Amino acid sequence: MCLTMKETTKKFLDLFFNEGETICFSSNPYAYPSEPQENINDELTTLVAINPIKGQRSDQNVTAFRTFMIELDDMDLQHQMDYVKRMKFPYSYCCFSGNKSLHFALVLNHDIPSESIYRHTYQWILNILGKADQKTKNPSRSIRFPGTIRPDTGKEQKLVYMGERISLEELSKWLNKHPHKAPKPLIRKKGRSRKPNISGVKKWAKT
Repeated sequence: MCLTMKETTKKFLDLFFNEGETICFSSNPYAYPSEPQENINDELTTLVAINPIKGQRSDQNVTAFRTFMIELDDMDLQHQMDYVKRMKFPYSYCCFSGNKSLHFALVLNHDIPSESIYRHTYQWILNILGKADQKTKNPSRSIRFPGTIRPDTGKEQKLVYMGERISLEELSKWLNKHPHKAPKPLIRKKGRSRKPNISGVKKWAKT
């Protein structure tokens, strides 16, 4: 880390990312390429993709699946916090967006092994937190970076809480308190159990 980096920035990077991972950060909400963590600008960065990425910010370029983001827009800030606490959602991070919402992140202490499991888990979380924005479920989603001024509102994106990574065991216990909210697994159609009879088929067709 560079010596001029804010302590809050260092804690943010240590919470969300592992050493050596490249990340996507920007002052605008559009796609942007990944860079080394030490290149982050304390003064201009407003958004950071929640998972490490190599290349342009897109789901297909995510290199590790460990963070989930929750956002609530349809209630005031105090009710947003009350709702998340009432639902006992185990979050690692919370930041005021500089507009009308709080951004919560759950950062796991171990990566999820595949995107399909990650998306299934994400949908389970959103099914439980039914009042949350149901569109925030892709792995390259961005979260508000603390301590900077949001250009479109002129308000500071204030840090509300920064804790530690959450264990897979803690997340699993929380999810399993709501088994009826679990997404249905993808059912794959079974293939043919026997080979088709190709007697009488011309040789070129068999080939």
